[in-house]
Amino acid sequence: MMRPLDGVRVLDFTWVVAGPVTTRILADLGAEVIKVERRGSIDFGERRGGLSGTLMRGKRSVVIDLNDPRGLDLARHLATVSDVVIDNFSARVMTNLGLDYDALAALKPDLICVRMTGFGLTGPDRDHVSYGPTLQALTGYTLLMAEPGGPPAGFGYSYSDLAGGNLGALAVLAALWHRRRTGRGQLVDLAQLEAVASLVGPVLLARAIDGGVSTPTGNASQEAPGAPHGVYPCAGDDRWIAITV
Repeated sequence: MMRPLDGVRVLDFTWVVAGPVTTRILADLGAEVIKVERRGSIDFGERRGGLSGTLMRGKRSVVIDLNDPRGLDLARHLATVSDVVIDNFSARVMTNLGLDYDALAALKPDLICVRMTGFGLTGPDRDHVSYGPTLQALTGYTLLMAEPGGPPAGFGYSYSDLAGGNLGALAVLAALWHRRRTGRGQLVDLAQLEAVASLVGPVLLARAIDGGVSTPTGNASQEAPGAPHGVYPCAGDDRWIAITV
């Protein structure tokens, strides 16, 4: 059965969670994803069994030593026979390797490059390294999810990585459609901080309008009062019911 991205090749430099979520979606849609593995190193996600299997499914892989000139030559060659190159390093990494958009577009003008940095390619924080929980804290998401009156609360899994990963896949689809219409490639600057900020958009808008300070809501409806919409305790130890209307 034909899939939407059959015939599309993606060169995947991503690691940990957010970037691999993007390329997993593309693989699910039929793209040929070539995952670049690091020699003598294990990606963060590969240490977690089921997580690795979920993130890496449907992908091919190749080990390339990017510290070796021969490895860089191989990476450049793979870029010239790919439709999309994607990474989620900090802004400086691909430039330092000579694998940034300007360098690769000179070899393949219609190439699409997606840079999924933590803080974008410009600005004072461009070179900072980030992880999902850090971005959740910086956007206030960690505070909002705490119990009322309680300290900021984290998650066992990073929602921000899923937000950034899904947005990355959407960006690739839009860029492919744009290339189909115009014949031109492009650089997509996707700051994961902005993807996470979209999760708390109503709070940021309220702050901008009237300067109001939001407080933690825990698992209560953020549009309260909204009964019966919400999460309520039941009889027994740690028993709950979630009702949505």
